[in-house]
Amino acid sequence: MNGAGKRFNRVDDYARIIANIHAHGIAVQAGIVFGFDHDTESVFDETLAFLERHCLRLSSAALSPFQLMRQSPVYRDPARYGLRLVPDPVPRHRRLRFSARAEGDLLPPDRAAALVDEGVARLGGWFAGRWEGPTLFHAFLRAELSQGH
Repeated sequence: MNGAGKRFNRVDDYARIIANIHAHGIAVQAGIVFGFDHDTESVFDETLAFLERHCLRLSSAALSPFQLMRQSPVYRDPARYGLRLVPDPVPRHRRLRFSARAEGDLLPPDRAAALVDEGVARLGGWFAGRWEGPTLFHAFLRAELSQGH
């Protein structure tokens, strides 16, 4: 996600960060998005191999295809990311959920979705119910509440 401006995502640091968080008794949940930022099928394979290597320190992994979200940096400035917004043929007042599409250096949405399905099948049930400890979100929420926020 370097191209998406996600400065907090540095692959070289993942193993160390996961080990440190896990060592402090906090569950680590991985959220993986495929199909953006010059993703190729080899990136997909490398990501799944990483998840397989570190599965004992991860409580769960959620795989999803890239979705263009309203008001995200990519949506607000698609040209910066080499993308062009595609007009939606369905009027906004006729849909229940916002939907945006773009063209550019993206895996086709159907291929990204197929890779996610393949990844879920490959990983099997490794992450389901692995550990019932608190998540980083729970630790953050507890800290905020204890400070009266």
